[in-house]
Amino acid sequence: MSSNFLPQDDLALQAWLNNFAETCEKYESELDLDTEELAEINGAASGFSTDLTAQSTAKAILKGATAAKNSAKTTANAVARKYAKEFKANPTVSPEILSELQIVSNAVTSPVTTVTGVSVTGCDDGVNKITWNRNGNSANTTFVVEYRVDGQSNWNFAGVVTKVKFDHENQTPGVMTWYRIISTRAGTNSAPSVAAAAYPNSGGNSLSIAA
Repeated sequence: MSSNFLPQDDLALQAWLNNFAETCEKYESELDLDTEELAEINGAASGFSTDLTAQSTAKAILKGATAAKNSAKTTANAVARKYAKEFKANPTVSPEILSELQIVSNAVTSPVTTVTGVSVTGCDDGVNKITWNRNGNSANTTFVVEYRVDGQSNWNFAGVVTKVKFDHENQTPGVMTWYRIISTRAGTNSAPSVAAAAYPNSGGNSLSIAA
């Protein structure tokens, strides 16, 4: 007997299993089936039917959610374009702000530059707040924040952002910690920035650190 008698299509298989269970129950004696065996057959058929129904329901929900998401995306895009157009037309809005908003188109060939003006403020809640100047980097530039506790030699990854600020959380207040920023875009990295420290031991708060 061929082993390919089971339908591959889910709906066809559901109908086949239901018929198989009903026929087994109808000819219980002839097929020499006991109560436990019939329960196993019926359980397999009903279990598949239940989960198939659940899948169909989930697909319908997903379809509706996808449609709602697409509608919201269209609305969000329209709103963003509306205000971006207004901001670009406003002569009082600086290029730096437009760049921060990421609404200006920049040539892919624009250089990746090392950021300037890195500044760190240590707070008593354990957050070290780092800011820097974009220094001409386009809006699609990513900034990698690295840190090292004073006295250590290795730089550690703190986070990555597209804005020109980063909060390094869960730090120990009063511990001198150095930070540097690396600009990266399309596989090209800048040289690390001049480093700046939270809780500097001396009067200055920045130090040029070799890469």
